[in-house]
Amino acid sequence: MGIFDSFHINRAISSITDSADASAPQTDAVARLRDIGAAAVPKLVAALPQDQSNTLADLIGELVTNATLPVVVEDGLLNADGEVSNRVRRALAGAKHIDPNRLLELYVAKGGAIANIGDLLQAHKAALTAKSILRLLTIAHEDKQPAVFALIDRIADKAMVPAMIGFLKSAEWEGRFHIATTIARFPGEAVRDAFVRLLADPHKTVRQAALDGIATLGMPAPIGPICALLRDPDMVVQAKAIDALIKINDPDSVLHLLEILQDESEHVRRGAVEVLNAVGNADAIKDLLFAMKDKDWWVRVRAADALGAIGGSNVIDAVLQILGDGTGDEFMRRTAVEILNTTKDARAFGYLVKALKDADWWVRERAIDALANLGNKEAVPHLVSLLMEDNQTTPVAIRALAQLADPRAVPAIVVKFKSQDEMIQREAIEAVGALATPQQLKAALQRLRELVPINEDVREMAARVTAELAARHARSAKLRGEPTVSVVRTAAGSDARAQSATPAAAPAAEPVLEKTLECTMEVATPAGGQENTLKVDFFADASQAPAARSGSRNSGDFSQIEPGHVLGGRYRVVRELGRGGFGTVLQVSDQMVGEDIALKLINPHVVQDDSTIARFMHEVRYARRITHANVIRVYDFLMIDSYYAISMEYFASSPLSRRIRAGLHQQPARALKYVRDIARAIHVAHEADVMHRDLKPPNLLVNDDDILKIADFGLAAASSNDSSRVTKVGHLIGTPSYMSPEQVRGLRIDSRTDIYSLGVVMYEMFTGTVPYTSDNPMGVLYQHLDGTKELPRARNPLLSTEIEAVILKAMEVRPDDRYQTAHELLDALDAVDLKEAA
Repeated sequence: MGIFDSFHINRAISSITDSADASAPQTDAVARLRDIGAAAVPKLVAALPQDQSNTLADLIGELVTNATLPVVVEDGLLNADGEVSNRVRRALAGAKHIDPNRLLELYVAKGGAIANIGDLLQAHKAALTAKSILRLLTIAHEDKQPAVFALIDRIADKAMVPAMIGFLKSAEWEGRFHIATTIARFPGEAVRDAFVRLLADPHKTVRQAALDGIATLGMPAPIGPICALLRDPDMVVQAKAIDALIKINDPDSVLHLLEILQDESEHVRRGAVEVLNAVGNADAIKDLLFAMKDKDWWVRVRAADALGAIGGSNVIDAVLQILGDGTGDEFMRRTAVEILNTTKDARAFGYLVKALKDADWWVRERAIDALANLGNKEAVPHLVSLLMEDNQTTPVAIRALAQLADPRAVPAIVVKFKSQDEMIQREAIEAVGALATPQQLKAALQRLRELVPINEDVREMAARVTAELAARHARSAKLRGEPTVSVVRTAAGSDARAQSATPAAAPAAEPVLEKTLECTMEVATPAGGQENTLKVDFFADASQAPAARSGSRNSGDFSQIEPGHVLGGRYRVVRELGRGGFGTVLQVSDQMVGEDIALKLINPHVVQDDSTIARFMHEVRYARRITHANVIRVYDFLMIDSYYAISMEYFASSPLSRRIRAGLHQQPARALKYVRDIARAIHVAHEADVMHRDLKPPNLLVNDDDILKIADFGLAAASSNDSSRVTKVGHLIGTPSYMSPEQVRGLRIDSRTDIYSLGVVMYEMFTGTVPYTSDNPMGVLYQHLDGTKELPRARNPLLSTEIEAVILKAMEVRPDDRYQTAHELLDALDAVDLKEAA
C-alpha cells in the first residue's frame, strides 16, 4: 500500500471517528474505504477503540479477506479490550470473504479460547471442514473444555460425522462421551456401529451414552452386546440397556436373554424378564424355553426360577400355553410347571389340575406342589382323587393336602394308613395329626391304634402323633364334659410305664459316648395320667453317632481320600475343608467345566436307605430354589464312586464361630451386618418354603471381604424322617445349643424355628457366649424349654437395650411370641440401626 493510499485511509477513518453525530456515518469516507478494499483493514482494526458508531467494525466485516485475517485475529479478535474483541467477533460472523477454517487455525495458534468464538464458528459452520472439527476435538481433548464440546454439538452436521467417529478411537472418556451424544442426531449404520463399539467402553458414562444413542436411532442393532450390559456393574447402564432393548423391540432378543436369566444377581435376572415381557410374545418365550433344553441343568434351573419368581403376563401366557397343550416335549412341560410353581398365578389353577394327569411323573408331582402353593382349597377334591392308588405322587399329594389345611381331606388320608409304602404311611400320619378337627379326633385315634407300622421309625412317628391327638382330644372332651381316650404306646411297642425323667449318668467306659447322654423323655397325656415315652440318644455332634447298619450303600472310608485323588473320573480333590455331622466337605476341581466346587460326602449313618435318599433328593431340589447372595448355592445330589454327595458352590471362608472367638461382640456394627445378612437369606429361603433347621455359627461362613453365606440349607430336613429333629434310629443329630424348644420336644416346626436359632446365634455374637451351658447336652435342652437365661447386657454391658430386645424376642420359648417372619426381624433390625446411628 502506497503513501497516498495510507493518507486517504487515515483521513477517511478520522472523518468517521471525529464525526459529532455517531448515528450518521460519513458516506463519502465509507465509500473511499470500500474503494481501497482489504488494504484498509489493518488501520480499521487499529482505529476501533475510537469508533463510536460501529461503522469501522462493519467495514472490517465487509473488507476482510484471508490475507488480512491474521491482523484481524491478532489485533482485533484477541485484543485485550473486550469491547474491541466483541466488535471484531460480530464483524467476522458476517464476513463473506474469509475461510473459517483458516480463522480457526490462526485463532488457536495465537492461544485464543475457543469458547469465545462459538457464535462466530457456528455462523460459518457450513464451510468448516472435517479437519477443522478434528482440530476442535484435539483442543477439547487437551484442555477438556466443556464449552468446546458444546460448540461442536452446535455446529455439527451430517458431513462431519465420519471425522467425529474417527476421533472416538483416540479421545479420552470425556471426548468419547460428548461425541457420542452429538452423533446420535445423525442416524445411520456408521453411527450405530460406533455406538455398538462403545458398549464395551471401560467408562460407564460412555456406555450410558452409547445405549442412549442406540435407543435414539430407532433402527435395528446387534442384540447380544446390549443384552450383555444387563449384567453391567453400573445400575444406570443396566437400566439404559433395558430401555434400549425395549425400544429396539427385536423378538430375537429373547434367545440372548437365556444366559442372563441364570445370573446370580436378582436385579440382573429381573432386568432380563422385564425385557422378555416387553419384546417377547408367547411363541418367542416358548423358543427361549426350548433353547434352555440344551443348556447345563443349573442354567435351566436358574432361568426357570427367574421366569417364575419375576413373572409377567407374557411369560405366564407362554407357560400356560405349553402346559395347556399337554403334548410335545417333556422338558418343556416340566419347565412350564416349575415356573408356575414359583409364580403362584391364580390363572394357572385349571392348567395345574389338568397337569395332574400328565404322562410325566415330574409334571404331576410339581403340579401338586404348585396347587398347594396357590392355596386354593378347590384343589382338595382333585388331590384327594390321587389317593385312590399308591404311587410316587401319593406322598406329595398328602403333603399338599396338609398344606392346604382342609379337614375334608382327613377321611381319605386316613385310608392311606393301610399303605405298604413307608413314605405314604409317614405323610398320612403327619397330615392327619395336623388336620384333624375336634370332631375327627376320636376316629383318627382309633385308626392310629389299628395302624400296622411298616417299620420302627413309622412306629415312633405314630406314637408321637397319637400322643398329640390324644392330648388335643382330652382338652376338647374336657370342655364338652365327655370321656377321654387313653393312649398307651411306646416307641418300641411295649406297654408304657412311668419312668423317671432324671438324666442317667453318661457311660464313661466308651470314649465315643463321652459327650452323649441316654435318657427318657416323657409326654404325659391329660387322659388318665399315662405317658408316651421315647428313648433318645443325644449327640453333641452327629459324627459321634453309631455307624450305619450293615448294608448301607454309602460305606466308603473318607480318610482314604487325599489331595490329587479323582472322584468319579471328574472331581480332583484339592483339599479337605472340614468335617461335621453330615459328612466331610472337600474342595474339588471339576475337570469338566474347569472350576472349583465343594463336595459334601455324606456320612454312611446319614444315608441308610431309599427313603433317606429320596428325602435328600427332595430337599436338595428345594434348596436349589434359593438364589441369594448370602446362601451357598446347592447344585446336585450325586452318587460318586461309592459315596453319596452334594455338590455346591465353593466359598473360600471360615466359620462365623472363629470371628466370635476373636471378639466379635466388641464390634457391634459388624455383628449387626452379619445378622442382617442371615435374616435376609432366611427370609428368601422361607419365601421358597425352605427351612434351614440347623442354624449355628459353623454353618455360617464369612470370607475376607466380610461376605457371609449360609451353608447346608435343607440337609437337616433330609437326614430326618419328620419335621422334628429326632431321626429314625432315635438320635438327635446336631448341636443342642441352638435348638428351638419345639425341636427339643419333637413337635412340628416351621420357619420360626430358624428365627429362634438365629436369636441364639445373635446372643452369642453380641456376648461372646451361648445363652445355655451344661455339663451334658440334655441339660442344655431342658434350659431351652425353660427359657431362663442371663440377659445379654449382663454379659456385655456395652450392648444397647434395643439390640438386647431384638435378641430376647427372637428367642422367646413360644413360637407365637417370637418374630413371626424374618421380614419382621429385619424391620426390627432397621429400627436398631436408626437408633444406633442417632
